[in-house]
Amino acid sequence: MLKKVVLLVGTLILFSGLASGNEEFELGEILIKGLKNVYYYSIDEISSKDITKKNARTVEQALEFIPGVRISVGNKNEPDIRIRGMGQDRVLTLLDGIPISSPVYGYIDMSQFSTENIAKIEIIKGTSSVLYGANGFSGVINIITKKPAPAPLFQWSLGVLDNARSYDLNFGLNFDKIYLWFTGSYLYSPGFLLSSFYQPAGNEDGGLRSNSDYRKRSVSARVGLKELERHDICLSAFYINNEKGIPPSDTGTLKYYNCARFPFWQYWSVSLADEYRMNERAILKSRVYYNKSDNIYATYKDTIAFSVIKETSTYDDYTAGGNIQFFLEISGWNYLRTNASIKVDSHNEKDTASAPWESYIIHTYSLGAENEISISEKLKLLAGLSWDIFSQKYAYTGRMNPDVYTLNPLVAATYTFNENNSVFANVSRKTLFPTLHQLYSNRSGNPDLKEQTNIKSEIGIRGKFFNLLSTEAIFFYNDVTNLIQRASKNDPYINCAHVVYQGIEMNLRSMIGKFLNMKVGYTYLNSRDEMPQLLKRTSNILPYTPEHKIDAELNFIFGFGLSGVIYGTYSSLSYYYDKQTLKTLDGFTVWNLSVEQKLFWNLTANLTVTNIFDLNYQEEYGYPQPGREIWLGIRKNM
Repeated sequence: MLKKVVLLVGTLILFSGLASGNEEFELGEILIKGLKNVYYYSIDEISSKDITKKNARTVEQALEFIPGVRISVGNKNEPDIRIRGMGQDRVLTLLDGIPISSPVYGYIDMSQFSTENIAKIEIIKGTSSVLYGANGFSGVINIITKKPAPAPLFQWSLGVLDNARSYDLNFGLNFDKIYLWFTGSYLYSPGFLLSSFYQPAGNEDGGLRSNSDYRKRSVSARVGLKELERHDICLSAFYINNEKGIPPSDTGTLKYYNCARFPFWQYWSVSLADEYRMNERAILKSRVYYNKSDNIYATYKDTIAFSVIKETSTYDDYTAGGNIQFFLEISGWNYLRTNASIKVDSHNEKDTASAPWESYIIHTYSLGAENEISISEKLKLLAGLSWDIFSQKYAYTGRMNPDVYTLNPLVAATYTFNENNSVFANVSRKTLFPTLHQLYSNRSGNPDLKEQTNIKSEIGIRGKFFNLLSTEAIFFYNDVTNLIQRASKNDPYINCAHVVYQGIEMNLRSMIGKFLNMKVGYTYLNSRDEMPQLLKRTSNILPYTPEHKIDAELNFIFGFGLSGVIYGTYSSLSYYYDKQTLKTLDGFTVWNLSVEQKLFWNLTANLTVTNIFDLNYQEEYGYPQPGREIWLGIRKNM
C-alpha cells in the first residue's frame, strides 16, 4: 500500500504545474430559464465537493445520506434507490438530462457508475416539472457532469483499501471557441469484509463476503463548441465495462441459481446537445442520444472457480431518443417552457447461445408545457400539463395492447414572506407505464397491465435565522392507484388497487462557530397497501419502508489544512415478506468518518472510515452489509 501511495505522489508532482478547476455542464440542466431562487418542489443537491469529502466512489454511495432517500442492496447485488418509499423502477434517472434506465427493468444499477466526472446530482422527490418528460412517477435524479473551467485542468487520484484500489483521471482544456474534456476511472475489489460480529450462517462463513468482488472501468469524453452563431453545441460519449459477483443470500443451502455473476456488463452512450439563443428572451434547447447496454447474467454449478456454467441470460438492449425544449421570457414576470420528447426502448434476450433472440420494442412520447407567473413580488404560480403516450411496437410473443394516452397536470405556488422565509405547495398527477419485464417476463409477465398513476402533493416551509440556522419542513402525500407489484418472484405482476405513501421531511442546517457546521435530516414515512389481499397478504405493511430515518453530518475545518466530516444514518426497523408471512428486519445506525489534509504542490491526502463501529446489519433480509472499511487516498485538489 505504501509503495502505491509513494508512486502516486511522484506522478502528481510531475503534473502539479497545471491549474485545477471544473464547472457544471450547463447543457445537462433541464430548467435553465425562469424566476430566480424560486422553489416550487422539494429538491436536494449533492455537489462534487460533497462527493469528494465523503469519498463516494459510485453514484449509489453519493445518494446514501439524503432525507427521504433509502438505499438497500439485496438480490443481484444491485442497489434499490427508494424515494419516499417507492423503488428505483419508479424514479426517472437522467444523466445530463438523458434517460439512462434499463429498457427491461426501468432502472439501472447505480453502483456501476463512478463519480469522478460528476459536478452535482439533483434529487427531486416530489412533483417535478413537465419538462422532464414521462415516467417521473416518484421523483427525478439528474446527474450533471463536469466540463473544464477556463484554466487547464489535470486531476489524478488513487485510493487503496487492502487489495482494493481505485484510480481516477480528469483532464480538460478550454479555448475561446472550443473545450475538450476526458475522464477515466478504474475500481477493483476482491470483495468486502463482513463485520467481525457476523455469525456464519447458511451460505456465508464470514470474513470476505462470498462472491462480492468487482472490477469497474469507465471512460468519458466531450467536445464542446461555444458561441457558434449563438449556438452552444456539445458531443458527449461515455463507456462502462464492468464485471462483478453476486453474493448469495446467507440463508438456507446454496443452490446453483444462487451462485451467480455478471461476467460481462457493458454500457455506452453518445449524445449531441445544442442550446440556441434565438434572442435575449428565447432559447431553444435540443438533445439526441443513443444508449447501448449489453450484459450476461450467469449461474454456475461450482462456487469457487466459477468455471462450469449452468445457465446464462444474455441481454442486448438499446435506448434512443431526443427532446426539444423551448424557453420564452414573455415578460419579466411571465415565463413559458415547452417540451417534446420521444424515447425508443428495444430489448433482445436469449437464455442459450443456440436459442432464438426474443425481441420487444416500445415507444414513449411526451408533449408538455408550463407557465410560470409572478403574481406579485411575494406570490409566484406555476401551471403545467403533459400529454404522455405509451406505444407497444413489437413483441416476440405477438401480444400487444393499444396505445395508452394520459394527461398529467401540475399546479404549484410559492409565497415569500421575506428573503429568509417562504412556503410552497404543489399538486400533480404522474403516470408510470409498465416496463418490458413486467409485461413480457417468462416467469412474471402480464401483458394486461395498466399504467400506474400517482396523485402527489407537497406543502413545505423554509426559514433562515441570522445566517446561522436554516430549517425546512415538508409534508408529502402520494396516492397511487394500479401500482404494479407481485406477491413473489414466481407470481405474475398485477395492478394493486390503492397504495398510499405519506410523511414528513425535516432538515436543519447550522453554523457552529467559524469552523463547524452541522446538517440533520429526519424522515417520517407512513406507507400502506389498501388492498393487501390482492397479493395474498393479511397485512397492509409494504416491505422495506421503515417509518423513521435520520441523516446527520458534522463538518469541521482547521486552519492548518485539515478538514473532515463525521456522517451517519439511522434507519428504524422495517418489514419483509417470507412468502406471505410478515417478518421484522432490525433497524441500524451506521457512522462514518472522512478527513483530508492539504499537502505541498496542491496535493491532498485523505482517510475514510466507513461503518466505524463495525456494525453487523442488513438492508434486505439475507444480505449482510460491509463491516468497517478504511480507505487511504491522495489526489490533486479540485
